[in-house]
Amino acid sequence: MLNKAKKNIFNTMFRIIRYILILLALMLCLFWLNKNSAWFKDKMEYTKLFFQTIGGPNSSPDDIYNDIVDKGLGGNPATTTKPSTVKAYTSDTDKPKTTAKISIDGIIYYANLERKKAGLPALVKNTKLNRSASAKIDDMFSAQYFEHNSPDGKTAADLAKQFDYKFQIVGENLALGIFDTDKTLVQAWMDSPSHRANILNAKYTEMGAAVGIGDYKGQKQWMAVQHFAKPLPSCKEIDSVGQKKIDEEKLALETEERELQKMAGIIESDPSTSKEYINNYNTRVTAYNESLNKLRTSIAEFNKTIVEYNNCVKA
Repeated sequence: MLNKAKKNIFNTMFRIIRYILILLALMLCLFWLNKNSAWFKDKMEYTKLFFQTIGGPNSSPDDIYNDIVDKGLGGNPATTTKPSTVKAYTSDTDKPKTTAKISIDGIIYYANLERKKAGLPALVKNTKLNRSASAKIDDMFSAQYFEHNSPDGKTAADLAKQFDYKFQIVGENLALGIFDTDKTLVQAWMDSPSHRANILNAKYTEMGAAVGIGDYKGQKQWMAVQHFAKPLPSCKEIDSVGQKKIDEEKLALETEERELQKMAGIIESDPSTSKEYINNYNTRVTAYNESLNKLRTSIAEFNKTIVEYNNCVKA
């Protein structure tokens, strides 16, 4: 019995070692293919969906989508040596044809559908954010990168400012891969916790989007961008001209105060000071005090506008 038990243990260990060796051989084979086979590497890249992160209509956009096409992308991607220039589509006027059903309105529709499920208000489409998202796609294809920070350091905030969008907060979702529909694209974002957090961020009130197809790292790929933001409220801007005037008046009064102090010192130290000098001093003191009171009033009014602006922004 003892010999039989030892034999069973030996056979079990032998089978385990054999399986481990087979697994190691398979892993080495895959590693070699990934390093040396361009065909295998292309296939692997083709099947991946890459993501990065940095926070309605009665009918489905699948029925009313705006088609988008690969415009002017000639040549075989596998032999392309220079990145193609890609147009990212952002408006209802761009309606060329392709097989995929991806559109800006569709992305916003399905994003808002997810917000509705979460009890959140819908995001309003903003054309300036559409343009900033479009600029992001064009830049990523042109410079062949897929990051929130461009090679020259630009972020979503910089792009929003570039298109004169004034915001309190801004966020960005990126996607790279082969997409079939708006719904699958948004669902892929929702499956990623960081992207889901952007879509369901209650602080955002507006959104822009853009999609484009082009050559990326030798493969034909879709890129998609969502830009989320909360705009600055329509608050009365702080009067920078008024602030400059206050600073100038304050400086002038400080200079006058030093002169009056010198005059007062002369009057106090020299009993023979002329009446004309003393009258001149008193006249200048009166004018100084009047100007000082006006300046205090101007400062109080200016500070009030700052408080009102800050309260408006926080609202």
